[in-house]
Amino acid sequence: MTAPAFSLRDVAVDLGRRRVLEVQSLDITPACVTVVLGPNGAGKTTLLRALGLLVPLAKGSLELFGTARPLGAAGAVAWRRRLGWVEQRPYLFRGTVAANVAYPLRLRGLSPGEIEARVAGALAMVDMLELCGRRAAELSGGEAQRVALARALATAPEVLLLDEPTANLDPASAGRVEEAVRRYARHNGGTVVLVTHGLFLARRLADKAIFLEGGTVVESGEAGRVLHDPQTGPARAFVAGETAN
Repeated sequence: MTAPAFSLRDVAVDLGRRRVLEVQSLDITPACVTVVLGPNGAGKTTLLRALGLLVPLAKGSLELFGTARPLGAAGAVAWRRRLGWVEQRPYLFRGTVAANVAYPLRLRGLSPGEIEARVAGALAMVDMLELCGRRAAELSGGEAQRVALARALATAPEVLLLDEPTANLDPASAGRVEEAVRRYARHNGGTVVLVTHGLFLARRLADKAIFLEGGTVVESGEAGRVLHDPQTGPARAFVAGETAN
């Protein structure tokens, strides 16, 4: 039986004296797109950061494909290298598009030939290959987001973690990002955990859905059911547009 991509048991994250996330039990299915939904302040980004070991856990156990969360710094780095991370407002380095995508591959010590092949493949996946020589500072917001996605994809991650990847993008750019995510999941067998407050995006991409409110998992399961026939009051209110998000 295939292990969950992530398995969380009795996990909690604190911000100062305030508990911002508390998950009793949650398994995230591999080889599919899981969307994390909920209103502002629900704990969506905190959950994503917890999966990436970017925030400390106050308690609980967390596994990545059956491997327990490491306690040391070196183990955390090895864990993060198994993941691809794209923030809502990604940071690009000075230099060209190709240099940005190549950067994490150089850190991994790949050969020049392997780096060149991976950079070209990742940029083609996000429809940016023709702009490989452009300076990052000259890119639009949508182009920068696609470069950040290509940089994550180039590392061949086991799981792709995306925080509002299409927020504030024009429809054309958002569509290209969505298509790249869909291709990674459907054709490459990749696992995606995607935070969004957009129901339309969720309905287009999601195989599974997790709904958070107040830092807890209110509902989770098959996306078709959670997004079209939610069983809990908070999820129903959100889907009906009655909750500020």
